[in-house]
Amino acid sequence: RMGSSRLPGKVLMKVFGVPMLHLQIKILEAFRINGKIIVATSDNSIDDEINTLCESLGIECYRGDELNVFSRYKRIAETIEESNLIRLTGDNPLVDYSILKGAIDKYIHLKADFTSTRYIYPDRTIERFAPKGKSIDIFSKELILSVQDTDLDNFDREHVIPSLYRYSKNFVPYEVNELKFEAISVDTYQDYNNLNLFLSKFDTIEEIANYCRSKL
Repeated sequence: RMGSSRLPGKVLMKVFGVPMLHLQIKILEAFRINGKIIVATSDNSIDDEINTLCESLGIECYRGDELNVFSRYKRIAETIEESNLIRLTGDNPLVDYSILKGAIDKYIHLKADFTSTRYIYPDRTIERFAPKGKSIDIFSKELILSVQDTDLDNFDREHVIPSLYRYSKNFVPYEVNELKFEAISVDTYQDYNNLNLFLSKFDTIEEIANYCRSKL
């Protein structure tokens, strides 16, 4: 959403000459993973620009409550035909194919209902199994639909996944070697500048996507 308190408008800030969300979508499309890309944003007028970008890229955009992010995901789960959802956030544009594919494979192989590269404890502390900026959450439609709205507090509604740990019957973490991956996440102007500096060594978006796909 454009109303980020730390870096307003960050998902549409220009990186490599295009909005950051545009870059992330193009990277995901280059991965050719069998699945539908849906952008979930708010119905606040400030996010009209996100919807306009999605329309220009031919990407479905779901709009819902600005503060209750969980409700957006639950509504998407209610309307899609697919059985599982993968959550990626717009402030982590450089999705890593090997982490994404590895998490999907483990989720399927172990018949999990929830796989994540991190664990959020009841006291809200986070244990990361991958660098910040590479977080991935995969969960079944059945799991998110089982969560009772009355069981959610404001933290659950804003951050989406904490309640899934409580409801999951088979949570499977996905761990990676952090030394192999750059921690690139955009929360501040300094992060934004660091991302642009990192991308300056590439000549095309295709090269960036190939890098994200081949990183081992």
